[in-house]
Amino acid sequence: MEERKAKRICLERCAGFSRAKEDLISKLPDSLITQILSYLPTKKAVRTCVLSNRWKSLWLSIPGLDLDSEEFPNYKAFVIFMDRFVDFSREQKSCLHKLKLSIQKIWSDQYRITRWIDFVATRKLQYLDVECLYVKRECFEVMPLSFYICKTLITLRLHRVYLDGFESVSLPRLKTMHLELNVYDNDAGLESFISSCPVLEDLSIVRSVDYNDNVNVLRVHSQTLTSLSVEFDLEFCSSDVKILETLQTLLESCPNLKSIVLDLTDSTTVDTSQTRVRFVPQCLLSSLEFVEISGKFMAEPVAVELARYFVENSVILKKIVLRFGYVMPGEEDSVALKDLLAIPRRSSTCQIEICEPLNFVDFVDFF
Repeated sequence: MEERKAKRICLERCAGFSRAKEDLISKLPDSLITQILSYLPTKKAVRTCVLSNRWKSLWLSIPGLDLDSEEFPNYKAFVIFMDRFVDFSREQKSCLHKLKLSIQKIWSDQYRITRWIDFVATRKLQYLDVECLYVKRECFEVMPLSFYICKTLITLRLHRVYLDGFESVSLPRLKTMHLELNVYDNDAGLESFISSCPVLEDLSIVRSVDYNDNVNVLRVHSQTLTSLSVEFDLEFCSSDVKILETLQTLLESCPNLKSIVLDLTDSTTVDTSQTRVRFVPQCLLSSLEFVEISGKFMAEPVAVELARYFVENSVILKKIVLRFGYVMPGEEDSVALKDLLAIPRRSSTCQIEICEPLNFVDFVDFF
């Protein structure tokens, strides 16, 4: 009796194991399988084509594409792949919700990427990320007209492309925009481009002095922004520059600013001794809660003056973080540390945090 029971249990377990090995995914409809494949890196999704005849072309219908030209044997192979994918999508009238491309172009291949974007922008595109690496300025890709009037685009990142000054720009759903090292027609072109995004929440702009992006004055007009990041190279060639006055002008333009990060790595020569605070910007009175200042040495006058400015004038400041590359255990840095801690705090909840740098000796890192 016990032996029969044991055999029955063994058979049941074997049957269960057999069922577990059954290919359940292949029983799913094509639409659901392509949705699953969309969560895989494109390179892995393509590999599923060897599973069976049915899987051979399923990956071509995925609603997202994430490719790096460096993962192909050569640039020509990458171009052939993209051209065939676009042709197939056009024939099938399929939609592409996401396109992410990291490309190391060859100089003679002009406007190829422009044609790809022109196609996907009319296919309910929601996410576009185009990164062109090691491209000469004169070979920057030009964004097509269809891109500027894409009604479905929500997230955008462009790196080293050319944004032409089209008059009819309409991006009604765009919420996130990251523009990195691009070239624009002029000041008005970039300003118009940003202003044509009525629900924009996150804007990031990266500029460089290595080449002229045709923008002399950067203006941002938006009622919906919750995050603004502007990164650029700024060098002071004269000790007469009043950095606090420059900063005050920036702060005055951001009445709802909640946090700010300043990197002053190369600003030790800036003179702040004659600068006086003429007014307190609105954000320091009502919204600023977090400040971070980075510098090379604690004894930098500009870092101490900036910390003093924020601590003495910010009404609801919660924390100010000071990061220094090096702090030498000498009298000069000891005096600077005491000066920082002795600054009268306008906000009763303000904490001054000094992050531990290299060669930081005998100092407390949190106050």
